[in-house]
Amino acid sequence: MSKLTAKMQHASTAGSGSGPLTALLAKATALLQTGQLMQARTVYEEILRLQPRHFDSLNALALIAAQSGDFAKAIQLFDEAIAVDPSQAAPYCNRGLALQKTRSLNAALADYDQALALKPDYAIAHFNRGNVLRELERFESALTSFGHATAIAPGWAQAWYNRAAVLQRLGQTDAALQHYDRALALMPGYAEVSFDKGVLLAALDRLAEALTSYDNALAAKPAFAAAHSNRAIVLARLGRTDEAIRGFDKALSLLPDFADAHYNKGKVHHERGSLDSALASYTRVIEIDPNCAEAHWNKALVLLALGDYDRGLPEYEWRWKGKYWRNLADSLEHERRTLPSPSWRGELPVAGRVMFLYAEQGFGDTLQFCRYVVKVAQLGASVVLEVQPELRSLLSGLPGVSQLISRGDPLPQFDLHCPLASLPLAFKTTPSTIPSSLAYLRGNPAKVDAWKLKLAGGRPRIGLVWSGRSTHVNDRNRSVPLAQLVKYLPVGFDYVCLQNEIREEDRRVLESSARIARVEGDLIDFSDTAALCECLDLIVTVDTGVAHLSGALGRKTWVMLPAVPDWRWLLDRTDSPWYPTMRLYRQTRIGDWSDVMERLESDLIAELGGHRRPL
Repeated sequence: MSKLTAKMQHASTAGSGSGPLTALLAKATALLQTGQLMQARTVYEEILRLQPRHFDSLNALALIAAQSGDFAKAIQLFDEAIAVDPSQAAPYCNRGLALQKTRSLNAALADYDQALALKPDYAIAHFNRGNVLRELERFESALTSFGHATAIAPGWAQAWYNRAAVLQRLGQTDAALQHYDRALALMPGYAEVSFDKGVLLAALDRLAEALTSYDNALAAKPAFAAAHSNRAIVLARLGRTDEAIRGFDKALSLLPDFADAHYNKGKVHHERGSLDSALASYTRVIEIDPNCAEAHWNKALVLLALGDYDRGLPEYEWRWKGKYWRNLADSLEHERRTLPSPSWRGELPVAGRVMFLYAEQGFGDTLQFCRYVVKVAQLGASVVLEVQPELRSLLSGLPGVSQLISRGDPLPQFDLHCPLASLPLAFKTTPSTIPSSLAYLRGNPAKVDAWKLKLAGGRPRIGLVWSGRSTHVNDRNRSVPLAQLVKYLPVGFDYVCLQNEIREEDRRVLESSARIARVEGDLIDFSDTAALCECLDLIVTVDTGVAHLSGALGRKTWVMLPAVPDWRWLLDRTDSPWYPTMRLYRQTRIGDWSDVMERLESDLIAELGGHRRPL
C-alpha cells in the first residue's frame, strides 16, 4: 500500500492570496516539506482560526493525522476538505487510503472511483484501487487497475511489482516473472521483489533460479531474515542440508523469535533423522506461538517415533486444529467433521451407549487402528464403524462391530464419536501396551480357495509392493524403483504383484520380465488382496496399506523402510510392536536402497531357498 500523497491541492479560497494568511501558508508548507509535522500542524490550525474553510489547511491536517496514525481524525478532516471543494481528486484518494487503514475497503474503493472520475490519469488512485481489489480478492479487477497505473507511470517499480503479485495469484506465472523482472530493471536493489520472485521460482521447482533470486535479495538487504530462511528451504530441497541449517541459523541471529525459521529448521533436522534437534526446534516454535498446529503435529511425529507415546499421542490430536488440516490433503483425506454428539478420548463411560468410530486417514491407518474396535466394544459400547468403501468387505467380520457403514452412507443415531487414529490416545497406549495379536483380520475363505486354484505351482510364492500412491506426501522417500528391486530378487520363487497402481516406468519393467505375475485386474478391493496374501509365503512391501493388511492378517511380512520412517515404525529395531509377524529393513543412508536390497536378497535365500540371479 502506498503512503498518503503529500502533494497539496492549493485551491483558490477567499482571502488566501494576500497578507498574513499567505505568510502562514508558506511557513506551514515549508515545515511540512522538511518533515516537521507537529510544527506544521500548529501553523495550519492557526490558518483555520483565521479562515475555518481553508481547503489546503484541512487537507494538510488530514495528511498529518493519517501519517501520525490517527486515521479517524484524518477521515473527518478529509470529509471537511471535500465539503469545501468536492472537485479536487486528491482528498478522495487520500481519504480512500485512510479508509483502507481502518479496513473499510468498500468505502475506500468508492473514494478511489470518485478520484478517478475527477482525474482519470491519476496513477496513485489506480494503484491504491488495485490494492483494495487485491485485498477483496477481486484479482482480475486488481490486475486492470495496476495495468492503468503502469500505463500512466511506466517507471513506477512498485506498480509493476504489485501487478506481478496479482498475476502470480491468478496462476499466470510466466507473466508474473516478467513483471518482477520489469520492477527489478527499474529498481535493481529492490530486495522484496527479488524475494517474491524467489518464492514463485521455488513454487515452480526452479530451485537454482530461486536460489539466485534470494541471493539478489540478500545482496540488496543483508539483514533480510525471511530471505535467509527461504534460501535455506531451497538449499534443503537441493539436498544441501548443512548449508540450509546455517541459513536458518543466520535468519535466527537476525530475528531470534522467527517462528517459521525455527519450524523449517526443525523440518530439515527431522528429515535428516536428527530427531532431538528437530524436537528442540518444534518446541521453540510452540513457545513463540502456542497455537501453531504445524509445530505441535510435527512434534507429535517426533515423540511417537522416539516411542514417547505419553507425550506424543496428545500432541497428535493437533492434526485437527486450525489451518494445518488443510495442508495435509495428501495424507489426511477429510476436513474435520462436525458431528452431533460429544467426542470421546477415553474420558467418558461408554457402557450402554452407541459409539461412532470412523476412518479419517489412509487405508493403512484404518487397518492399523481398527484393532481397537473390539476394545471399545468390551467397554460395553455398541460400535458403529465407518470405513472407506474399499475396506468394507474386508472389515465386515471385524470383532466388536455392531454396524458397519461406508464413508458417505447416511449416519445412524449415536451417543459418542471418535476417529480411529485417536483410539491409541483413548486407551493410553504405549509401545509395550499396543494390542497386538498374530491376526485380527481374516481373508474371505471362498476367495482364498479361488486364489489357491489360480496360483498353481510348488515354489515359494512372494507378494511384492514396491510403490505406494504417487500423490502421497512422502512418496519420494518410501517408494522403490522396480528396476532396482528386480536386480535383487533371487530366482527359484514365484513373485506376484500386489499393487493396482503401476507407474509407467514400472510398467515397462513388468512387461519386459516374466518373473512377476500381474493380477491387478482381479484385485477389486482389499478383501481380494487379503485373500491373495493368505495364499503367499511372504509379502515384501514398502510402507503402504498392504504392509498393514499383511501384518493384520498375521502373514510373514518384510517391510522396506526409508532411513527416516513414519512414526509407527519407531527407530533402530527390526521388529514392530504393532505386528508380531513383521520384519523391518531400514535404509542406513538416506535415499539409498542398495543395502536394504542386499539384506533382502540374502535373507530370501537363507530362509526360503532359491539362489542369486545370474549376472
